[in-house]
Amino acid sequence: MIHLMNLMKQRWLQHLLFWSLSLYVLLKNFQVSSELATTDYIYTGVFSIFLIAAVYMNLLVLVPRFFQHGRYGVYTLVAVLTLLAFTWAQILLFDHIIGLVFPGYYLISYFDFWETGKYFVVLVSISSLLHFSKSWFLYKESQARLTELQKQKIEAELSALKSQINPHFLFNSLNSIYSMVLQQSAHAPEAL
Repeated sequence: MIHLMNLMKQRWLQHLLFWSLSLYVLLKNFQVSSELATTDYIYTGVFSIFLIAAVYMNLLVLVPRFFQHGRYGVYTLVAVLTLLAFTWAQILLFDHIIGLVFPGYYLISYFDFWETGKYFVVLVSISSLLHFSKSWFLYKESQARLTELQKQKIEAELSALKSQINPHFLFNSLNSIYSMVLQQSAHAPEAL
C-alpha cells in the first residue's frame, strides 16, 4: 500500500492517468457508431493535440508567471486570449489542414467555435483545479512538517535546559546555604 502511495506521488504517473482518462472520455464522446473505428481514434488524437498544448501552456507558463504572483486579472485576460487562440487553431486545423494530413479519412469538425472552446475551458479548468488542489495539499503537508519540527525544537531546548539543572548540584547548593544560615554566617546572604 505504501509503495502504491509513493508511486501515485510520481508526477509523470499523475499526468499519464489524467491524459488517459481525458482521452478515453473524448474518444467515447467523439465515437460516431456503436463500434470504435480508426477515424474515432484519429479524430480524438488530433483534437487532443491543441487541448494538451493549452493545458500545459496554462500550467507551465500562465500559472507560474501570472497567477502565482497575484496578478489574477492579467492571468484571466491572458488565459482567455490563449483559450480563444487555441480554439481558433483547432477550428483552422479541422477546416483546412486535417484533410491534407489524413487524405484517406473524411475528418471534419463536429463542433463550431464556441462548442470547441468549451472543451478547452473544461480541460484547462479541471487541470488547473487539480494543480491548485495538489499545491494546497503540499502546502498543508509542509506546514504540518514545519509545526512538527518547531515542536521537536522546543522539546529539545527544554530537554537541554532540564539537563543543565543537575538535581545533586541544586541539593548541595541549597544544603550549603541552609548550613550557612544555621551558623548565622555573614556569607549566607551572598550565597542566596
